Amino acid sequence: MKPQTPVLVLLSLLGLRAAAWLFGGSFRSTEVCNRCGATQHIRRVMWIPFRETRQTPLSDYLRSLEGAAFHSHRWLFAAGGGGLVRCALGEGRALFPVIRSEETVLALKSIRQHRGEAEAAIWTARLLDPKICHEARMALYWVSDSKGDFDSAFQDATEEFQVSQGSR
Repeated sequence: MKPQTPVLVLLSLLGLRAAAWLFGGSFRSTEVCNRCGATQHIRRVMWIPFRETRQTPLSDYLRSLEGAAFHSHRWLFAAGGGGLVRCALGEGRALFPVIRSEETVLALKSIRQHRGEAEAAIWTARLLDPKICHEARMALYWVSDSKGDFDSAFQDATEEFQVSQGSR
């Protein structure tokens, strides 16, 4: 075996791996809009993106309030994989349980009905913030579970959220 043969074999293998990475792999990912809760599913083939936006229970509800003229999305990477990447996770993944929850929408409807637009907007912002969405969603279980006594349930939800944030 000539001394150049191992180098040629190594370069050939690297070339095949690079070609598979550049041309053969596809990458799929999901992003979440932290303004409305819609999702964007992206499939990249040879680095060309194919995008599809899908509505969620939360985005449907917020869109019904805003009407047809909505907003420009602000996408947060949630999760993806493919090609050389097995599993990629981003901060948008924290929003998945919130945007898919019918209970969240019911709680926001109750807040809007009993406390008004401003209070509903505060809770919507909390629910779409990936850093505090889990605590906000857990606190709103008080409201979505309330059977007629909204004021007590809302007070409990507010107190639970404040405790979870370290303030009272």
